[in-house]
Amino acid sequence: MTPANYGSVFSCCLFSSLMMLYLYVFCRSKRFILRNGTFVIYLAVGVVMIRMLLPWNFHFAANVESHKILPFLFDLLRVKILSVEFLTILVIIFCFGSCLRLALYFYKLVRYRHLLHQLDPLDDIRILRIFSDILEEYHCTKQILIYQVPGLSSPAISGLIHPVILLPDREYSDQDLRFIFMHELNHYLHNDLWKIFSGNSLYVSTGGILFLI
Repeated sequence: MTPANYGSVFSCCLFSSLMMLYLYVFCRSKRFILRNGTFVIYLAVGVVMIRMLLPWNFHFAANVESHKILPFLFDLLRVKILSVEFLTILVIIFCFGSCLRLALYFYKLVRYRHLLHQLDPLDDIRILRIFSDILEEYHCTKQILIYQVPGLSSPAISGLIHPVILLPDREYSDQDLRFIFMHELNHYLHNDLWKIFSGNSLYVSTGGILFLI
């Protein structure tokens, strides 16, 4: 590897931006995810995170010379506005936007947990018995509470450290409950909640510039 310089940092940011654009355009489609699986999303997020942490040029990388586009961009970024380089202004805007987006994201998470704590856990004996059987089948000893949430469109599991299962407020057959609990419990056992949280945090922080624009 060669030391990080202006060009290597620029190419790193360009590559990461293109990967985030790929995630935004393609991975929002349920059809795309069903066809390719969630591994594609996790792989793209992992590549972006690694590349952002390693803004260097590698010896095995092929250099593409640019005599017009890159020199024009570099000159544009060095233009001074009120004695401050345009690049510095962009960096400040990006950092401010990322911090603001992250703050709003975590505020929504805290507010969501606060609203959830205002609900009482489900005490339906039939539903709890079915869930207990599923936990035993999966050899899961984690205490997971169940909440029925009015207005919720579909079942979900939430919470990184203290997971809870959220059920829409309607009637379920025993078979439906088994399928729901098995599906949501698999999300927890495969650490999907942490993967989603990490991906959302990365997407929100790198999208800070878009928030301000």
